[in-house]
Amino acid sequence: MTATAQARGKTTSEGIMSLLPIISREEARQKGLKRFFTGKPCKHGHVCERRVDSSECAECGRTRGRAYHRRPDVKERVQAHRQQPDVKERIQERVRAWAQRPEVRERRRAYHRRPEVKERKRRPEVRAQQRAYQQRPDVKERRQRPEVKERRLAYLRIWRQRPDVKERIRAYSQRRGLAYRQRPEVKEHKKEYQRAYRQRPEVKERERARHQRPDVKEQNRAYRPRPDVKKRSREWGWRRRGTRPASSARRRASPLFRTTSPGALPIG
Repeated sequence: MTATAQARGKTTSEGIMSLLPIISREEARQKGLKRFFTGKPCKHGHVCERRVDSSECAECGRTRGRAYHRRPDVKERVQAHRQQPDVKERIQERVRAWAQRPEVRERRRAYHRRPEVKERKRRPEVRAQQRAYQQRPDVKERRQRPEVKERRLAYLRIWRQRPDVKERIRAYSQRRGLAYRQRPEVKEHKKEYQRAYRQRPEVKERERARHQRPDVKEQNRAYRPRPDVKKRSREWGWRRRGTRPASSARRRASPLFRTTSPGALPIG
């Protein structure tokens, strides 16, 4: 409430209207104005501007307009008008231009970050509504249009470049990928695929050509003498043959250890 309105004991709208200059209808018509203000209330008690052409109170006009647009026949007419292709395209263009404004985008991001909004999106009934909406034939048809696909891909390319989105995608992929890769059927499928892939003639030829390159030969010569690599190679060979040499502790625990030479495994 403004200071002037508080001093006069009126509401904010009445206080603002009381500050408007008094001008008659004839004077406003001569000056080419669309509204005039007399400071007197209308028959419904509204103290506000009036229209020059009809002398109607602005607040009465808004009330009449709201009541008119709530009528069922008017709603049907407006809906049919908005479904016309040219009108629909104009509306969509205005909405897209509005959604690209920086203040609108920031306001929407702040809204979707609110805890109560996130909690509402996770509710089963809300997710069921979203799935039902995505399964509607008109929605499916609209998503298959080339211009809609292009707009969606352009938005996703920009969205995925955001640092917070990159971090969320990386964390989600690690969580889901680790759980997925630990499943036994996935491990077995991966092994079978790798075996079949290595047996393909073009893969074998590509590997042979790669190992003949001087830089790869140099890498192999530096890689193979490493102790950890030697250990892994020995273990891989044991797994492949299905055997493993006995350790020194196991040899000493064997009853045949005393009948053999020290440090040697019994034969036979």
